[in-house]
Amino acid sequence: ECDLVMVDSQQFANGKGLSLHIRTERVDHWSFIAAVAMRVGDQILEVTRKGIHMLDGVAGTGTDMELAGIPVKYQKKRKSHYFILQINDLEKIIIKSSDQFMGVKLESPSADNFSDSV
Repeated sequence: ECDLVMVDSQQFANGKGLSLHIRTERVDHWSFIAAVAMRVGDQILEVTRKGIHMLDGVAGTGTDMELAGIPVKYQKKRKSHYFILQINDLEKIIIKSSDQFMGVKLESPSADNFSDSV
C-alpha cells in the first residue's frame, strides 16, 4: 500500500484549496488505485471501489452533492460510478469507481485553479 498526493493547490477555487490523494494496493507485481480522497476547503470526499463513498465521514447515498459549495454530480453507468466535481463549464475532476478499479481525471485544468499545483 502507498498513499500518493496527485494534486495539491492552495489557490484552487479562489483560495478554497484542493488536495487530491490516491491510495494504491499491491497485487503480486503490480498495484492499482483502491481509494481516492479529495479535499476542497474543509470538506473531504472519499471514494472506494464499487462506488462506496463518504462525505466528511458520513456514508454517501449515491446522489448529487456539494463539496465546499462546488457541485459534485453522481452518475452510474453499468458497473461504473462517476463522481464529477464541476468546477466551471470546462474544468472537471472525474473520479471513476468500478467493481475492480478506479481512475482519476482532471479535465481542462486552468492556470487560475492549478498554476500553484504540486
